[in-house]
Amino acid sequence: AERFGTGRVIAASALIYALGLILMATAESATALHFSAGVLIGIGVSGSAFSVVFGAIARAVAPERRSVALGIAGAGGSFGQFVFIPFTQVMIDGIGWEPSLYVLAAITAGIALLAFPLRGRNSEAPAGSGGVGAAIAEAVSNPGYRYLTAGFFVCGFHISFIALHIKPYAVLCGLTPMIGATALATVGLFNIFGSYGAGVLGARFNKARLLSVLYFTRAVVIALFLAGPKT
Repeated sequence: AERFGTGRVIAASALIYALGLILMATAESATALHFSAGVLIGIGVSGSAFSVVFGAIARAVAPERRSVALGIAGAGGSFGQFVFIPFTQVMIDGIGWEPSLYVLAAITAGIALLAFPLRGRNSEAPAGSGGVGAAIAEAVSNPGYRYLTAGFFVCGFHISFIALHIKPYAVLCGLTPMIGATALATVGLFNIFGSYGAGVLGARFNKARLLSVLYFTRAVVIALFLAGPKT
């Protein structure tokens, strides 16, 4: 994104994402499923998600307003989770999972159009910074970066684990798949308020301490959820 521009990267990633969804719908082997759902969709998600978008927002917003702006963007992503998870479950129940993937592929391809205003190279990107290798070497030499990456690893594990397993978990508990989808949508709904609220708090309080409190609280809540009665 620093080299070619945020818009180009998001647009290309969205098209790769859409291709992965199409191939996932037509996969007839484990290898094809791993390549489509794993490789292509993995690349598409990573190139069109917060890691790229937040960089563009951070460059466009003054430092004193950056935390709130990132919170608003996070809330927007959560709104998508709130809307699309139940919508997808309704489609699966109505037309089947294969046609649903084609519909999602068409919607995902639309991200490329939304990325058009971000076209052009990022003028503030550092010139002659030494490329990826130098950036990684600089990052891993910073203890704060290592701690933050470790925290994000745990964060991603929590999010991915719950997103992947909550629906079959609901079914195992004798509930319907829609209840699992609704649970994920509810996470998205409250994450709208949570993301914006965290952005506001991050502009007023120490971000490292705030993040520690959020991670610790979430760990406790997930532990209680797993240990609680399955009603």
